Amino acid sequence: MKKFPALLLIILVSSLSAGIYGILHDVVTYRISPEYYTHYKFIDFGLTDASDQHIANPQLLAVFAGFMATWWVGFIVSAVLGAVVLKFTNSNSRELIRFTIHNTLLILAVVLICGLIGYIWGSIVADGSERHISWRDILLTSQQARSFTIVSFIHSFGYIGSVIGFAIAITRTVNKIKKSNLPNTAN
Repeated sequence: MKKFPALLLIILVSSLSAGIYGILHDVVTYRISPEYYTHYKFIDFGLTDASDQHIANPQLLAVFAGFMATWWVGFIVSAVLGAVVLKFTNSNSRELIRFTIHNTLLILAVVLICGLIGYIWGSIVADGSERHISWRDILLTSQQARSFTIVSFIHSFGYIGSVIGFAIAITRTVNKIKKSNLPNTAN
């Protein structure tokens, strides 16, 4: 397999993988706070509007929202990392695929850890106040407000995790390039 087709395959698989992660993520977090989706995320993604009183299949909309929110992250990350490795190393396509998969798994691990931290932090913040909140003129009960806050933190920390993971992967990639381009002095 040539390097450029390998890069295109990596971008496609990474985009789909990120989209699947987003689907799973949103299906799980929808169960924690349906209100986060019905009063915020579905509206934000144009899947419903604020006047919708009844959403026929909100779980299906969570699937669409999850994919829409994440596929592009996989696209950008794999395109940048793959292009850098492709341009600056003499890696064959197999090594390019292996290295990109390792970086993708590294980013996924960081995103999951940050999401867990977001859950813990959101739980702490939400437990600190037992009050009703108003969101876009919708009054949420204290339990709904607590769940909404937790899911909001999970999502925010997940995006922070993707940036941190990407920074780690870029650093790892640059270090690999520096090592592979150094002359061999072990002779």
